[in-house]
Amino acid sequence: NVSAVTAGLDDAYNTFDATDCCQVTVEVGDNDAPGLTVTPRDLSLKEGQNGTYIIQTRTQPLHTVYVNFTSSTPSLRVTAADGTAGVAITRLGYRTSHVVTVHALNNDMVNTVWELPLGGSMTHTLSSADTDYAALNATSAAPWAVQVTIKDDDFAGLRRPETITVTEGTPTEIEMSLPTLPKSKVTLYLSLNDTSYLKVEGDTTLNRQGEGASERLSVEWEASQWQQIRRVRVLRAENDLTDSGQRTTSLQYAMESLDASYSGVAVKDSVVIVVDDDKAGVTVTPSTGFTLTEGGATSQVTMTLDSMPQLFEGNQSRDVVVRLVHDVQVAVTPAEITFVRANYSAVGVFTIRAVDDTTIEESQHLSLLRFQIVTGDTEYQKVVVPDKIVTIVDNDKERLTVGMGKWGGVMSLTVPYGAVILSVPPGALSNDTKLVLRESLKPLPAGTAGTETSLGQLRVRRVGGSYEFKPHGTTFATPVTIAIEYDEAAAALVGGKLHMLVCLNGTDGPWSVVEEVTFAGGVASVQSTHFSTYYVAAGAVAAPPAEAPPPPPPPAPCRDPDDTGVSDVEWGIIAAFILENLVLAVVGTWVFVKRATAVKPQVLPLIEYSADGKPLALPAPMVGIAPGAGGGVGLLGPGPGVGGAYGRAVMGVSNEPVLLPGPYDGQPNLTPALVGVVGEGKPWEKQV
Repeated sequence: NVSAVTAGLDDAYNTFDATDCCQVTVEVGDNDAPGLTVTPRDLSLKEGQNGTYIIQTRTQPLHTVYVNFTSSTPSLRVTAADGTAGVAITRLGYRTSHVVTVHALNNDMVNTVWELPLGGSMTHTLSSADTDYAALNATSAAPWAVQVTIKDDDFAGLRRPETITVTEGTPTEIEMSLPTLPKSKVTLYLSLNDTSYLKVEGDTTLNRQGEGASERLSVEWEASQWQQIRRVRVLRAENDLTDSGQRTTSLQYAMESLDASYSGVAVKDSVVIVVDDDKAGVTVTPSTGFTLTEGGATSQVTMTLDSMPQLFEGNQSRDVVVRLVHDVQVAVTPAEITFVRANYSAVGVFTIRAVDDTTIEESQHLSLLRFQIVTGDTEYQKVVVPDKIVTIVDNDKERLTVGMGKWGGVMSLTVPYGAVILSVPPGALSNDTKLVLRESLKPLPAGTAGTETSLGQLRVRRVGGSYEFKPHGTTFATPVTIAIEYDEAAAALVGGKLHMLVCLNGTDGPWSVVEEVTFAGGVASVQSTHFSTYYVAAGAVAAPPAEAPPPPPPPAPCRDPDDTGVSDVEWGIIAAFILENLVLAVVGTWVFVKRATAVKPQVLPLIEYSADGKPLALPAPMVGIAPGAGGGVGLLGPGPGVGGAYGRAVMGVSNEPVLLPGPYDGQPNLTPALVGVVGEGKPWEKQV
C-alpha cells in the first residue's frame, strides 16, 4: 500500500487526512530463485598438486546457508579458506565468492589397471533455516559435484647415480632406492660390464650368489622398506699400471618382483668412469742441465718410469726403451735402458762425459741431450721428456804461449795433442824464448773445403785450420817439427795433390808452397827452421788454355772479275778511317795522338760457320778498327730474325774481336756470321 500525505501553505489541506481517501495497492512479482553456483565443475591435478573452485548462492538467503563438502576418495582432500570442510554464506555476504581448495594426495604408489581409477568427485549438501535453500538438496541440481582427475606421478624404477667416477685405489660408494611403494618385495641384480679391473662390494644387504663370472650380486627391498637406501661400493684396485689415463664402462641393473610394475622394469645403466692415478711418465734426475769439463769427471743421469707399462692382447706387455740421443760433444753409456713390467720402478743410469776432442771451441759451449722413448705402449708413446742442456768447458785454447829454452819442448793448442803440434828438439833454441801458437783460421766443417786460391798456375782450397807460429822471424839451430791436421774427406772432394802453404809475413801473404812435407792419415808434418803461418790445402796446377785451331783457307771467291772484294760501304769506312788518322797526324796534339794510339786499324776476317759452330770458309778480309776508348766490337747477326735482310751491328765491350757462330737465335738455317768493328759507338750495317 502507498499512503498519501499532504503538505502546503493552506492550513486546511495541512490538516487533511488523506489516508482513507487516497490508498493505492501495488503488487511486485519476484524473479529471483534460490540456488547454488559451483565453478568450475572439472579439475585435473597431479599427485601432490592443489586445485580450486568457487561457491556462491544465487540470491540473498533469509538465513545463513551452510555448504558442506564431501570427497568420494581419500586421494582428494578438500578445505575452505579457513581450513574447514565447509563454508557459511550469510545474508549480508551472499555476494562473496567462497574459494574451496582441493588437494590431490601423493600416494607414492604406481597405479595399475586393476586399481581404482585415479581421481574422484567433490559433492556438496546445504543446510539453512531458509527453507527455500534447504529444499535445494532435493532438487536435480544437487549435489553440485566437482569431478577431479588425478595424474599419477609415480613410476616403478630405481633411483641411482647416472655417472659413477672411480679413482684407482679409492672405492666409490653409490646409493640406490626405490622411487615408489611396491606391492611386493623387489630384488635388484647388479653386474659390471667389465670385471677385469672393477669389482662391487657392499654391506650385509649385498647378496652374492655363485662364483667367478657366474656370480650374481643383488640387494632387496621389502614393500615396507621401499624408502630405505641400499649402498654398494665400486672399487678399482691399485695396480701401478697405466690404463690410458681414463676408462669407461657401465654398471647394469635388472629388477624382479611380484609387483607387475616392478617386474622386469628397464633401468638405464650407470656410466662408470675409471680414473687411473698412474700416468705414463719418466722421472729424470737431475731435473735441470749440468756442466762437464773436457777430460774431466763424468756425470750421471738417472731415470725411472712413473707407472707400469700396460698389458695388451694375450697379456703381452710392451717394454719401454729409453735412448739418450746426443751430439759428438759428449759420450753416453749405455746407449739405451730397457724397462719391463717386472722392473719398471728400477733406477736406470746413464753416464755422461765430455769428449776430450782436439777442436778449439768457445771456452764454454753447449751440448743437447734428447730423450727418445721407443715402445709399443700407446701411453708411453705420448710421453715427452724435456731435453737437457749440458754446458761443456773446453780445455783447448785458441792461443797458447809457452816459454822454452835449450831443452826444447812440445806445444799444442788442444788436450790431448791434436789439430796442430810444434815439437822443438833440444838445442834448437839457445836462449829462453816465449813461443806463441795461435789458430788464425778455424777448420771448416767436416767434408768441406775452403774457397779456391790461385798460386800462379796452382789452384788450391783449404782443407784444414790455419795456424800462426810466433814470434815471426824466430830461427832455430836445428829444425823444429810442425804437424797440422787436415780433413781427408775434404781433400778427396777437391782432388789433386795435398800441399802445405806458408806465409812468411804473418797472414798477409804472399803464400808459397812448402817443400818436403809428409802427408799421412790426415796429418801433414814438415821440418822448419823458422816461424811462419801454415795451412794444408788440396788442388792441382791448372791446365793452360787450349789454342784454337787455325781456320781453314778460304775457298776461291765467286764474284765479278771487276769486283775487288770490297764493297762501296767498306771502301767508305776505310776512307773514313784513313782520313781520321790523317787529321790526327796533321793536328798532332797530344789528345789526338793518344786517341789514335787507342784506336788502331786492323784487318778482321769475315768468317762463315756451320750449324755446329765450326769455321767453313775465310772470305776476303775487310778492314776494321779495334775498339778503344769510346769504341767497341760490333757483332753482325745473320739475316732474318735479326733485322730482316740486314744484320745489325751490336755494340760490344771487349777489346778483342768476337766471333758469333751460327745457328743464331735458335734458327738452324742461319749459319753465316759476320764479325766487324764499330768505332765511336756508331752503328754499322752490312748486307749478308
